[in-house]
Amino acid sequence: MRSHTPDSIPPPTVRKDTDKDLSGEVWSNADVSGSVFVGCQFTGSSFDATRICGARFTECTFTKCTFTRADLSEATFTGCTLGAGKQEQASHVKFSNLKNAVFRNCNLNLTRLEGCDLLGVEFHGCVLKGADFRKSRFYHSVSRSMSFASAIFESCKLDYADLSG
Repeated sequence: MRSHTPDSIPPPTVRKDTDKDLSGEVWSNADVSGSVFVGCQFTGSSFDATRICGARFTECTFTKCTFTRADLSEATFTGCTLGAGKQEQASHVKFSNLKNAVFRNCNLNLTRLEGCDLLGVEFHGCVLKGADFRKSRFYHSVSRSMSFASAIFESCKLDYADLSG
């Protein structure tokens, strides 16, 4: 088994894309940490096992995208659409790390965030109607009897959202 040293791990590919349709690009297993996307369109894209730490998305649209085991920690989404009017058009985020991610004025209608680590996540002015947070955690256990919990939902629409965790 090959071990990774700091010199053998490739650095992230920092991108700065504006007003592009990036639907046909392969994102799985990529590292685009710290990248900036403005006004971009992603349709049917798979971000499986992708590192997107600290990336910034502004006015981007994600239609039928999947984020499975992705690292979105400290990523910021502003004015983005991940949700849809129909379940089959919404994006799905599964078993991903969203620690300290921030969503501002985003549409996450019917978006499924299943089995995700959501400690410290923030939602400000977002539409989360019918969003599904089942099996997700807003806490971190440090022992059998102690956990830290943190999440912010400020001025959000949560009609029919499932926050059962």
